[in-house]
Amino acid sequence: MIILSSIVLSSLIKEQPVSIQVVFILMNVTDGFYFRFNQV
Repeated sequence: MIILSSIVLSSLIKEQPVSIQVVFILMNVTDGFYFRFNQV
């Protein structure tokens, strides 16, 4: 999942630098979900 995100992130950097913030937000949200699932 992290590798996939990094690939998407690198491709977005080449395409649209503006959407990088959106990707980071999505990554933070997914990380939060992973933490909750791991705790449960």
